[in-house]
Amino acid sequence: MEELRIACKNLVVNNIKCEVSEEVIEILTIATMALILSNENIAYDKLPKIFQELNIYADNKSVLEISHEKLNNYMEDDSLVNSDAAVTRSLGINDETEEISEQRSLIMSLSALANGGGIINMIEKVTHELIHLMRFGGIVQNNNVLNIKDGISTARFNMDTNVVKRKHYNLEEGIVQFYTLIALQKLYSFIEKENVSDNRLLSKFKKGYSSYNFNCYIMQVQLLGELAKDSTFKRLLDNTFEEDKTPSELALYFNEVMGDGSAFSSLSREIDRFYEGFSANSDTSIRASLEKIQTDILKFKSKVKTYKKV
Repeated sequence: MEELRIACKNLVVNNIKCEVSEEVIEILTIATMALILSNENIAYDKLPKIFQELNIYADNKSVLEISHEKLNNYMEDDSLVNSDAAVTRSLGINDETEEISEQRSLIMSLSALANGGGIINMIEKVTHELIHLMRFGGIVQNNNVLNIKDGISTARFNMDTNVVKRKHYNLEEGIVQFYTLIALQKLYSFIEKENVSDNRLLSKFKKGYSSYNFNCYIMQVQLLGELAKDSTFKRLLDNTFEEDKTPSELALYFNEVMGDGSAFSSLSREIDRFYEGFSANSDTSIRASLEKIQTDILKFKSKVKTYKKV
């Protein structure tokens, strides 16, 4: 266990470019351990560059306060106000090459570590954000429009109007959380029988993991858990970490099984409506979306049995 921890700590220390505390390094090390244990090849391939390009701000203040003070960012208050850790992403242009790239900042509220389950929540959130960055698929400019790919999610940013149109955003969040929970379970299984008493944060993670309530994006996580019982769906879901095809093979497979060329997009839109119902405090809308999503899951599970026999 110690050999892996040291290797992951070296990966962090040798690649981050900013000054951070030993506590922050340890949090990043533990998240890296989880990612190496769950997706070794991709993690070793992508994390060094991610850390090299990542600005890290950690303080005993809220994420919102840090975002205001360090980044002068007042545009994401709604999404940051309840966060203990978050990555903010902004577009930048290289003056010499005119290449457009993302500037990423990881913000961590160290005061959140004092709360019950604080370290587990922090490791969960940091792991989640790193998986987002591992799934980044690049930026393509077409005249005044930027197409940004993150896993199966796409964003079209019109530079003239500053309007962003997103597709599969909430489903992608669920996919990221699905793999976050896999990574944390791998980490816990790896250290469960190990003596980690000399590592304060890892010891707290081990002690509290089994009773911690992981409730972020729970609907999508459960949905994906059911769909991923089909081995082909799971394999294609795994492939979305590196796939550059749009629509994804995952979407095409889902559509083919369902016998409907728009089935995947329809499911994704229903997930969006589910969250819109929460924003509007509409129980009727939430229930209607949930029923439609559950119907689609049952339909896929039924149809895939016949599909496999063909």
